[in-house]
Amino acid sequence: MSKYFKITAAIALFFAIATSSFKSQAQAFDADYDLKIFAGYLFKGGKSGVQLGIEYGRSRFFSFGGFIQGIFNVKDEDGEKSTFIENSNLELRCNFHWTDVLHLPSNFDIYTGINTSIRTVGLQGGIRYNFSERFGLYAEAQQPLFKVLSMEDFDNRYFNKKFGFSAGFTINL
Repeated sequence: MSKYFKITAAIALFFAIATSSFKSQAQAFDADYDLKIFAGYLFKGGKSGVQLGIEYGRSRFFSFGGFIQGIFNVKDEDGEKSTFIENSNLELRCNFHWTDVLHLPSNFDIYTGINTSIRTVGLQGGIRYNFSERFGLYAEAQQPLFKVLSMEDFDNRYFNKKFGFSAGFTINL
């Protein structure tokens, strides 16, 4: 396990415990004005990394947000370590939440959506489970459909058409 992943997991766990209030009624998606932050492990294109994000609930069914993804310890063709810009991706997304439609418990949320980033346009789907009003877990799958930018110095090899999976913590603000 990489040093960066351990540090990110420790920080996320600290904030989750510090901000959680253990109430009996937890909700994974509260609808209007629901604000969540995410921190988790990312597996993309055969490489490990981290995913950090924020999401804002706009209605009972829709939310909008943004994520940054970073892949660690990547070397270029010459064997030199790649820069952060080459190994990161900034993404905007819109999700549809299926909790009300499927009559799921309020602490469980299934969502699907579309995203656009500086590198790709794609789809994602995921599951959230909240243990308390503030603290929960998520797992998400991402599939880019096509690339957006095609510049020589802007390498897409780890993001373009590469299936991704992420899992981590959610914190309700």
